[in-house]
Amino acid sequence: MKTKELTIIIPVYNEEATMQQIAYEISHVCNSQNIHHEIIFANDGSTDATLKNIQETMIHVPEVSYVSFEKNTGKTETIVHALKKASGEKIIIIDGDLQDDPADIPRIYNKLILYDYVSGWRNNRQDLLTKKLSSTIINFLIRKIFTTTLHDHNCSIKGFRKNLVQTFTHMKHDDHRFMPIIAHTTGFTISEIPTNHDKRYYGISKYGTHGFSRLKNTIISIIRIKKNASHI
Repeated sequence: MKTKELTIIIPVYNEEATMQQIAYEISHVCNSQNIHHEIIFANDGSTDATLKNIQETMIHVPEVSYVSFEKNTGKTETIVHALKKASGEKIIIIDGDLQDDPADIPRIYNKLILYDYVSGWRNNRQDLLTKKLSSTIINFLIRKIFTTTLHDHNCSIKGFRKNLVQTFTHMKHDDHRFMPIIAHTTGFTISEIPTNHDKRYYGISKYGTHGFSRLKNTIISIIRIKKNASHI
């Protein structure tokens, strides 16, 4: 497989309305910056026309390919599956709902010259209040426990160098939410940049409206990652 400069992974679950648009926007942004890239959609067992629309998009955007599960397995497993196919020297992950701006991709790509992992920071986040409040609590806890300075540890747009792929292919459960912490605790350099964030105009958030219901599981995951880090 020929190595690309950049692999963009898009995990999706029932996002049929946005497949073609996000592929076109990413392709335009990367081509305008002369970034040799590939786009991998990671379909997590969608039950709508997501997979069909990805396949149709491949006809018009040659950089597009995909991995797909027949059943919904979870975002972490979907990302890991796509990482095993990625050929880029740098990898950027972005959700397929168009809340994150593909125009931020070159900015993350360029900052990866200096850092192993670069997270987006949705400093003007356009989400429900419950979701933003629970995220604020989680980010506060992570900063205190792991002594990091990142504001937005679970931003859905982030990038990293190829040398982190092997580390991330060991992720399980909901570990995709803690990718910068996994990078940090294994000795890699991390940073962030402010990124654009828009309201969701298509489909329904798979996160749900009860952000605080995930706090318990998140705290358990943080403890697990901290315990694992102590053995490194």
